[in-house]
Amino acid sequence: MKFIVTNTKSQLITENKQLLAILIKKYTRKKKGFFHSKLYQQKRWDGGVKFFSLKGKFNTGLLPYIMEDLESAGLEYEVEDTRNLYDT
Repeated sequence: MKFIVTNTKSQLITENKQLLAILIKKYTRKKKGFFHSKLYQQKRWDGGVKFFSLKGKFNTGLLPYIMEDLESAGLEYEVEDTRNLYDT
């Protein structure tokens, strides 16, 4: 299992589809007023906004939380950090 980290987007690369499904469910929030949406009423959308994709992609700001989830589950991972860090 490996994280590839860039400045804005990151990706968790794993073969564990069950883990990806758990993370997708944990990092999905219902959109405010979703039940008024035509797509929701037609049962074509569940009303959720997903912050973690099926391919393991997510915004880098969520990285510490996802790492914490993996550590609490006792899963090991490595990190490939390709962020550009600038001196100020």
